[in-house]
Amino acid sequence: MKRILRIAAAAALALPTGMSWHDARAAEQVTAYPAVAVLANAVAEQANPDAHLPKAHSGGGDGAYNIKTNDTAARTGYFKFRVDAEQVPDDANRVYFSLKGKSNASQGSLAFSNKTGTFANDRGETVPRAPTLLPQKVEAVDFVVDPYDIPPSNVTSSADDGNIAPNAVDNNRYTRWSAQNTAEQNQYITFDLGEPKPVGYVGIAFYNGDSRQSFFTLQASNDGAVWIDVASNAASSGASQQVEAFDLHAYELTTRYLRYVGHGNNSDNANSRGWNSITEFQAYPPHPDGTTPVVDAPYVEPELPPTEPYTQPGLTNPDGTPYAVHTPNPVTGATHDVVADFGADPADNENDDTPAILAAIAAADSGDEVYFPNGTYNLISTMPGDAQTNFQLKNGVNLRGESEAGTVLKSDLNEPGNSRAIKAFNKNNIYISDLTITARYDGRYTTDPTSQNPGIGGFGNGIYIDQSGDQGSYNITIERVTIEHFQRMGIRIAKSHDVTVRHSTFRKATDVGGGGAGYGIAVQGTPKVDTLGLPTDTRHVLIEHNRFEGPYLRHGVVVQYYAHNNLVANNTFLSTQLDAIDLHGEDEYLNEVAFNHVENVPRGGIGVGNTGGTPPLSNHDASGPGNYIHRNSVVNTRDGILVYMGSPGTRIEENLITGTKDYVNAAGIKILNGPGTIVKDNVIVGNEAPGFWGILLAHDPGDVNAGTGAGAGDPVDATVTGNVVRRNANGLKIEAGQRITVLGNEIKQNRGTNVQVDVPLAEHDLKLKKEKK
Repeated sequence: MKRILRIAAAAALALPTGMSWHDARAAEQVTAYPAVAVLANAVAEQANPDAHLPKAHSGGGDGAYNIKTNDTAARTGYFKFRVDAEQVPDDANRVYFSLKGKSNASQGSLAFSNKTGTFANDRGETVPRAPTLLPQKVEAVDFVVDPYDIPPSNVTSSADDGNIAPNAVDNNRYTRWSAQNTAEQNQYITFDLGEPKPVGYVGIAFYNGDSRQSFFTLQASNDGAVWIDVASNAASSGASQQVEAFDLHAYELTTRYLRYVGHGNNSDNANSRGWNSITEFQAYPPHPDGTTPVVDAPYVEPELPPTEPYTQPGLTNPDGTPYAVHTPNPVTGATHDVVADFGADPADNENDDTPAILAAIAAADSGDEVYFPNGTYNLISTMPGDAQTNFQLKNGVNLRGESEAGTVLKSDLNEPGNSRAIKAFNKNNIYISDLTITARYDGRYTTDPTSQNPGIGGFGNGIYIDQSGDQGSYNITIERVTIEHFQRMGIRIAKSHDVTVRHSTFRKATDVGGGGAGYGIAVQGTPKVDTLGLPTDTRHVLIEHNRFEGPYLRHGVVVQYYAHNNLVANNTFLSTQLDAIDLHGEDEYLNEVAFNHVENVPRGGIGVGNTGGTPPLSNHDASGPGNYIHRNSVVNTRDGILVYMGSPGTRIEENLITGTKDYVNAAGIKILNGPGTIVKDNVIVGNEAPGFWGILLAHDPGDVNAGTGAGAGDPVDATVTGNVVRRNANGLKIEAGQRITVLGNEIKQNRGTNVQVDVPLAEHDLKLKKEKK
């Protein structure tokens, strides 16, 4: 990971308006100042030690520095330092410099120089201090303005998606608060200054702030009950991820509370426009000259803890030994009957059963269960403080119905995006079993994966398992549960680990269009960020013995975003619109797909890599290395197993591919740009659709629709060995590639061409026709 370090010696905590810290790669003219004149008794003190590692000595260490004439005088000038990131050791966690002044003279100079040598990092290792610090004097300032300190405990919100409200005041643009508006409510985040204080302006940094505008209203209150608008229908610039200033001087405002009410954004992705997401919020006292200088917040990814890398696919430990799947949470305490004990009405009527369910969960202690006798429970209202969720689970408390078909939870939610019937944010040790989760939906279904269903409805997600803050969920088992009438995902498992879903059914999604609609189960981490070793690392998810019933599903199972060492096994996939099992082209690695049955899929059976998505944060591309696909049966499916977009090191072994008759120009196993793919001991027989090839290696055009060309290339270093390819329309075709090895295959009795090779092979035992001279 490239480390960008920013160090400043400062005469003020506030930057001049429009000025921000730049990383070492920014295109900016830098003038080096070896010394600067100061008065007597100049001192250098660290401006914000709480945000950085401790100082190693006076005038050294991480952080921003104030250059002052003496202990109490005003600051003399603002200085910033450019650090050559190319020369910083990968494991360095401090940059040192020294500040040398003449404290006993009537005047003198303050000199800047590198601190050389070594230091012990936080792991006790000796590493060199970083060289090449270039100080630059920016501007002297006469007035110091700092943002008010807002403790995380003083920040609350109407809702969140696991990215919680305190993230907005942690001085780190890597974290954020996010919440999605509903038809009834614009989501908001509230900041308590502790007491009424004068506020001249605010600084806000926006998630994806350089690719979309965010819209909002700012409100103020002194009692938290009566609010006035102080900035109506404001908008971010859409051109920056840095802190942006919003001027409130004209209001001569004194207030205790500030509230940001989100009105969404103008994203190119229609499914994202209802989201509100800010990475940092600051409130400032008035400035004497009415200007609005702001202090930028850094962007700091969490450092990964020392962690052994994983080496083998599936449910394994880093050393390759089997990983023990968690045991479903046992009931050791009381059973809370939502009907007998809390007055829920099991009849399908207009009675709202959500309050009774919330009361039962609130009354339960760890080790208890909440029990639903057979009947229909109407979830009309949502939980307090979250208009997108019917109810949330509780640590150590199970949820059990009398029977899968007989116990029905019917939600009235009809919100797009990430609304959910049930959520578990940072929850653990829960067993959900024997019930159906559905929505009050009577619209029509579509099978068109290229456009959204105009009659889309129902909740966004049936069960939504995710992190809250920096903690993921874990040890959750879902068994014998049917989920239907969802817009996006039947079950979403994000930034969590040790989750099992088995013996469950997914069907009747209300949309199969793009943008994340119609997934039976999604297993995902954080887009573009490897979280190995963190509590939000997505791993050891088991999906087994489930049934995914099309045609109203886009995908059965999707695995994406650095999710690793998960197992998808012994499931049945029928008539999904796109890949039944999709390793979605987002760096997912060492996942195992085994013993599944896939049938009647018009596009793809099992896919590795993907096109599409929304750049720069969520575009698809290559899957990660080492995914293992074996012993699956694929029947009457176009592109039975497909590897492309540059996905490396995929193993495809002992799969049965048969019965393809409905899809012209299909392939049993298709390898495009998939470096190091191994195709071994597969049986591909009885596929008679016109133009079918048992095994096809060809050029990958990449992401043509996105216009980026990402993923384009030919197969390289592939091995095709021990496969049986018989009684198909055609056998083996290699029309592009380099260093391809083909040995020990049985390719015969195909109706058309048994073997066609258009490029030189690294090694082979094929009987190829010699080129005519």
